[in-house]
Amino acid sequence: MHSLLRLQKFLIVGVLLTAVRARATDPWDGPAFTVDPVILRQAAQAVQAEKHSDATVLLNDLHFSFDETGKLVERRHLIYRVENQEGVENWAETSGQWEAWHQAKPEIKARVLTSEGAVHWLDPNTLNDFPIHENEPDVYRDERKYGGPLPAVSSGAIVEEEVVIRDTAPLFAGGSVHRWNFAWNVPVNKTRVVLIHPVSLPLKYEVHLLPDAAVTTSTENVSETITLEQGPLPAYTEEIDHVPSDLVLYPELEFSTGTSWQRVASGYAQLSDDKVRPTDVQTLISKISLRDTSRKEIIRRLVAILHKNVRYTGIEFGESSLVPQFPSETLKRKYGDCKDKATFLVAMLRSAGIEANLALLDTGPGRDINTQLPGMGMFDHAMVYVPASGSDVELWIDATSQYSQVGTLPWMDYGRWALVVSEKTESLKQIPAIASVQNVHRESRDFTLVEYGEAQIVEIDDEIGPEEADYREYYSGDKKKVREDSEGYVKNMYLADSLTSLEHADLSDLDKPGTIKFVTKGKRGNTDLTTALAAIRIESLFDRLPKYFRTKEEEKLLEGEESERPKPRTADWLITPFTTEWHYKVKAPIGFKLRALPTNKSEKIDSLTLTQNYSANSAGTVVEAVLRVESTNTRKTVQQAKDLRDAVLKARNADPIFITFDHVGHSLISAGKFKEGLAAYREVAAQHPKEALHQVQLAQALLSAGLSEQARVIAKEATTLEPNSALAFSTLGMVLEHDLIGRLVEKGMDYDGAIAAYEKAIALDPKDRETRANLAILLEYDPDGTRYAEKARLKEAVAEFRELKKIDEEYSRTYDDYILYDLWYAHDYQGVIDYVVTLPSTETRKGLTLAAIAVLQGNDAALKKSLEITTNDEARSKALVTAGSMLVRVRKYVEGAAILAEGARGQSNESQVIRSSAIFAKTMPYEDLKIDQADPRAVVQQIFGDMLSGNLTLAEFKSLLYEGTKDSEGSQIKSNSNK
Repeated sequence: MHSLLRLQKFLIVGVLLTAVRARATDPWDGPAFTVDPVILRQAAQAVQAEKHSDATVLLNDLHFSFDETGKLVERRHLIYRVENQEGVENWAETSGQWEAWHQAKPEIKARVLTSEGAVHWLDPNTLNDFPIHENEPDVYRDERKYGGPLPAVSSGAIVEEEVVIRDTAPLFAGGSVHRWNFAWNVPVNKTRVVLIHPVSLPLKYEVHLLPDAAVTTSTENVSETITLEQGPLPAYTEEIDHVPSDLVLYPELEFSTGTSWQRVASGYAQLSDDKVRPTDVQTLISKISLRDTSRKEIIRRLVAILHKNVRYTGIEFGESSLVPQFPSETLKRKYGDCKDKATFLVAMLRSAGIEANLALLDTGPGRDINTQLPGMGMFDHAMVYVPASGSDVELWIDATSQYSQVGTLPWMDYGRWALVVSEKTESLKQIPAIASVQNVHRESRDFTLVEYGEAQIVEIDDEIGPEEADYREYYSGDKKKVREDSEGYVKNMYLADSLTSLEHADLSDLDKPGTIKFVTKGKRGNTDLTTALAAIRIESLFDRLPKYFRTKEEEKLLEGEESERPKPRTADWLITPFTTEWHYKVKAPIGFKLRALPTNKSEKIDSLTLTQNYSANSAGTVVEAVLRVESTNTRKTVQQAKDLRDAVLKARNADPIFITFDHVGHSLISAGKFKEGLAAYREVAAQHPKEALHQVQLAQALLSAGLSEQARVIAKEATTLEPNSALAFSTLGMVLEHDLIGRLVEKGMDYDGAIAAYEKAIALDPKDRETRANLAILLEYDPDGTRYAEKARLKEAVAEFRELKKIDEEYSRTYDDYILYDLWYAHDYQGVIDYVVTLPSTETRKGLTLAAIAVLQGNDAALKKSLEITTNDEARSKALVTAGSMLVRVRKYVEGAAILAEGARGQSNESQVIRSSAIFAKTMPYEDLKIDQADPRAVVQQIFGDMLSGNLTLAEFKSLLYEGTKDSEGSQIKSNSNK
C-alpha cells in the first residue's frame, strides 16, 4: 500500500517536472525576467522584423486581478525588439499611468539586452513622477505618469519591462468597465491576457476581432481565471475616421464587474444626489422672472445665468474626478467642470420646479459604450437630462457648451448612449441622432453688379444646429486669425483682392443673432462694356461631406510598383446628416437686362438631393436663386461610399452657373437692330452726361456698327469728361486701332494715336493686363497694318510683354510665343535661344530654337541640335520643317531650303516639301539681285522686285510704266516712255 502511494507520488512529481520543462521551452510563457538572456535572444531571432517597422513586440502579456471589493491589480509584462534608429527614438523609455486618489504609484522594472549580449537593468533612481495635461488647458487633474529613460537602447536591442499598478480603493463600488485595444502601430508576435476575479465578484467579458484567439477558463478555490492567448497580429498604422459608433475597428477585449446599469446609476446617484442642493442657487434664480413663459424659455434663461456665472474649468483631484461639487462651491469659485456645471444646472431646474437629472456619457466621435457591459470607467462627460412633460419634449443640455442654444448639442453628444443618474434608471438611454433639418448651413449672397468692374458682394452666414456654437466660438476668438482666415475665404470664394469688412453682433449673447457678414468686391461678379454676370460654382456646396467624398481616387499602381498608400478601407462610413443652402440675389447694373434664366433642377447625387430654383423680376434686372444640398443617409458601406464619391466628384466638376445680363443696346445691335440699339446706348449716356463710362459704351457700340469715325469722336469726349479714367483712354486706343470703316489694324487706322492712348491708360492703371497686352500686340504692326514688318516696333512689344509677366505671370503665359516671334522678326536670334530655355518645350519652340541656331552657328549645328531636343524621327522632322519655314520668312532662303529638305524625310507630304525647298534654294533677296539696265528684262525685274519689297510708292510705280500719246478721239499717235 505504501509502495503504491510512493509510486503515485513519483508519477505526479514526474508529470509536474515534465510540464515545467515543457513550459520552460517556450520563453514567452515564463514570469517576467526569468528567461535567460541568451535563450530570449535566440527566441527573438525566430521572429522576423517587418519592413519599415521601428520595433517588434515579441510579447504583450497583461494580467488583471480583482479582489472581493473590486480593487484591481494591473500587471503589464512587455518584451520588444528595437529595429532601427527611429525605434531608438520612439521606444527608449518606460512608464506607467496612475490616479493618485485610488491607485498607488506604479512599480516598474526593466532590463535591456543589447545586440552585443550585454544586459543593462533599469536604475530606479532615474524614474520620475509628473502630471499629465493631455493638451487640455482648462482641466486640472491628479492623473500622473511615473517613468523614465531606458539604459543602452540601440538598434537590435531587446527590452523587457514590467509595470504593476495597484488600486488602493475601488474605482467605483457599483462596478467598473475596461476596454483594452490590441492595435499597436508595430507587429506583435504574441498576446496573452489573464483575468482573475473572485467568484463573488461577477465578471463579464467580450472579445472582438480576434477569431483565432484561444480562451480558457478555470476555477480554483474561490477565484476564476480567464486566459486569452493570441498569435501574431499585424501593425495597425492607419487611423480610420467617420465610423459608426457601434463599429469595432481593432482587436480588443472588454470586461466589466458591474452587474447592471441600474446598480451603476443607483450607485452614482448615491454619490451625487446630495450635491444637487436647490437652496445653493435660490439667490440667483430669484433675480429673474420665471412666470408666464414656456418651459423651454425658463430653461434658456437658467442656462444663460449658468454661463454668465460659471466658466468651464476642470478640477479633478481625488474623488472630484468622479463626484461633482456643491453648487455653492462652484458658484464661489466661478468655475467648474462638466459634472459641476451640470449639477449646478440640475439644481437650478429643480428649484424652478422642472424635473432634471445628471446624465453620464462617452462623447464621440468613435466607439461608444458597450451597452452589455455595465460599469464606471468609460464615461468621460456629464450633461443634463430633462424628461418630457405634457406637451414639452425631452431635452438634453450640455452645460459646458456656452454657445449652444437650448435644444442643440455639440457634435460629440448626438446619438451617444447615456446613463441618466436616477434610482429609477434601469438601462442606458440613447441621445437622439441629429437630423438634416437640425443641421443647416445657410448663406445669403447678394451680388450688386456695378456699372463696370468687380461686383459688390455681401455674404451673410446663418447656422441652425451645432455649427452655430462653432461659429460663435470661432468668430469670438483671435481677431487677427479670424480676419486672416476670412480674407483667405473671400479671395478663394469670390476671387476678391481683400476683405472689405467682417461684421457680427456679440456672439457670446445667445439672445442676439449669430450671423456673420462678409463684405467684399470680387471677380465672381463682373461687368464689362456689354455684359454683366455672376458666376456660381457649386463645388463648395459639398464641403460638409468628409474629404474622401471630394477627393479623386489615386491612380492604380502598375504591376511591380511599390507603394505606402493606406490599405483599402473595409469599415462602414458615418456621414453626419446636413443641409446646405445658398440664397443668391443678383442685381443688374443700369441699362442691362437678363439674358436667360437658368433652368430649375432637382436631381439625385447618389443619396444626396441637389435642388436649384431661379426666379427674376418682371423687368429682368434682379435674379434670385436658391441652391440646396441635403444629406439624410448616415451610414454607408464601402461600396456605397465609393458610389457617392463618384457622383459627387462628377457634380463638382460641372460647369459654373452664369447669371448673365446684357446691355439692352448691345442686345439690339446683335439682333441687327442697329438704330434701336444705338438709341438705347444714347439714352443711357444722356441720363449720365458727366460719366465717361456710358460714352465709352456708346463708342464701342458705334464701332461695332462700323461707324468708326463717330466712335472716335465719342471716345475722345469720354477722355475729356474723365481725364483720369484708364477705361476711357483704353477704349480710345481700341477705337483708334480701327480704320474709318471699322476694320482692326488696317491701313487708315490712327496708329500713333492708338499707341498714345494705350500708354496713357497704362500710366493711369499700371496693373491693367488687357490694355498692356493690346498695346504690345499693336506694336507688332507697322502703321500700315503689316505684322512683323520692318517698321513694326517689335523691341517695344517685347518690353511690354515682359512687363505684363511681372504683373501677372499666369496671365502672361498666353503671350510667351508672341515674345519669341517678336524676337525672331526683330532678328534677335540669341534672344530667341535665351528665352526658349525658360519655357516649356513645344513643337513651335523647338523649331524656333533650331532656326536661330542655323542663323548664328550654321545648318550643321542646327541639325545636330535637332537630334538632342527630339525623341523620335517624326518629332525631329516636324521641328525641322518649322525651323525651315521660319528661316524662309526672314528671307534666309538657302538655309531654310536645306533645313526643309532635311525635315521632309519620312513626312506624308515629303514630295511637296522637297519641291518647295528646291524653289527656295534658287530664291534670293531682291536687294541681292543685280539688274543689267541694258537687258530688256531689267524693267520687269525691277517692277517685281520693288513690288515684292513692300516699299514701292505709286509715283515710283508709274515711272516704270510705258505710256503712249493719244489724240482727241483717244487714238494712239505716238509712243513715249519715262525709261
